Amino acid sequence: VSTNSTTSARGLHEIPRQERCKGKIQLMFLIFRPGLSGFPETLTLSRDEYRHVRARRLRAGGDVFVGDGRGRRQLYRLSEIDTDAAVELRIAADEPPQDVAERAPPVHLLPAVPDGRRWDWLLQKATELGATSIQPLRCEHSEARRIKRDRDERIITEAATQSRRLVLPALAETIALKELLANTPDGAGYLALPDSAQDAPRSTAIVLDPRGDDRLARLVLPAADDAGRSLQLVIGPEGGFSERELAEFRRIGCAICVLGTPILRVETAALAALSWASFCSD
Repeated sequence: VSTNSTTSARGLHEIPRQERCKGKIQLMFLIFRPGLSGFPETLTLSRDEYRHVRARRLRAGGDVFVGDGRGRRQLYRLSEIDTDAAVELRIAADEPPQDVAERAPPVHLLPAVPDGRRWDWLLQKATELGATSIQPLRCEHSEARRIKRDRDERIITEAATQSRRLVLPALAETIALKELLANTPDGAGYLALPDSAQDAPRSTAIVLDPRGDDRLARLVLPAADDAGRSLQLVIGPEGGFSERELAEFRRIGCAICVLGTPILRVETAALAALSWASFCSD
């Protein structure tokens, strides 16, 4: 990450996939089956999915895309809709599976966990704005809060369905920030996350704090074709990072930045940072 007064105006936020039909733009109908190793000939809709089908007024033969949560989708078609029987999808044999590329560079969000519905809102908006992964943090000035994994993953899936995003962000278990800091060598410039795929030396960590050294808006992200680059956005609790945590970030070589004059809540700061990354990624 470098400092520059000008940034690219091309955003890489994920635009909903659209299908052209008779000269008109029609948003696709998408459901997820995470963990699929392949697309079977038939799939049965869940009760919630069936309600969505009814709300969209889809009819027999209507198109439904099924995503595996990893960027691959397959076109299916609705069988006869009968309220007294399970509604099935049948694979469109004339349409091969499609792979959809995610944003580049990948953006990993590392937020302290706000309480209650504010965490739900953060998960939803981070998914819509293209976060590659979400790593909840326990900081010195934050309270230990229990993460309800099944509920959180459902929120993520619903947000991806609504935004027509085909890759589900990976949700990690909460980890103590001091543990990440202790495991990261001097001058690394990134946090050594438990997932080794995110530990590449070409990652860059940006820490958001009101005591930062520069304004976030002045930074320029790595180019999209710069293979292997990734970004970590670290958001502290409302009590702020401790002086010890800030000293550790500086030891590691993280960029410590200010979003602006107002002091933002955790979820607002996460939304602003992801929006910035989406806007100025090249």
